[in-house]
Amino acid sequence: MKTIQTQRLSLSSLLIRDAAFILALINTPSWIQFIGDRQIRTASEAKTYLKNGPIQHENTHGFSMRKLTLLETGSPIGICGLVNRDGLPKPDLGFALLPEFEGLGYAFEAARNVLAEDVRFYNISEVSAITTLENARSIALLHRLGFRQDGEVRLPGQEEIFSYFQLAITT
Repeated sequence: MKTIQTQRLSLSSLLIRDAAFILALINTPSWIQFIGDRQIRTASEAKTYLKNGPIQHENTHGFSMRKLTLLETGSPIGICGLVNRDGLPKPDLGFALLPEFEGLGYAFEAARNVLAEDVRFYNISEVSAITTLENARSIALLHRLGFRQDGEVRLPGQEEIFSYFQLAITT
């Protein structure tokens, strides 16, 4: 997966060496509230999560979640990318930021570029997105990106109901 560079960010593949960053990200209050507690509490568990999650997904499908790194400082601040998710008909756009970087436009900047680059490169004609019903910030971002809400969905093996969004890609 090629690296994408925006005005403020570098969007690159997640690697095993990103375990400490991922451990911090997936244990933030917003991740736990809106994405779910992955029960990952050690660097070793984070390495396994990366290996069996984003890295394996990229090796299988070519695309996956990307690490968002600030160009100015070289610090990782979040993730954004496309994943094939059980229960969804099209690749799913996902994003998450460390709390101190929320509300600064980074998620929009990253998602807009993922949608521009990855859907073209992988010839994707439609993208899905899901969010918890109460995640107003993510819902607003999806609308800003052009997604339209298309009901609700329950993913296999989960009890929670999510808001379901779709974006048709026009060329």
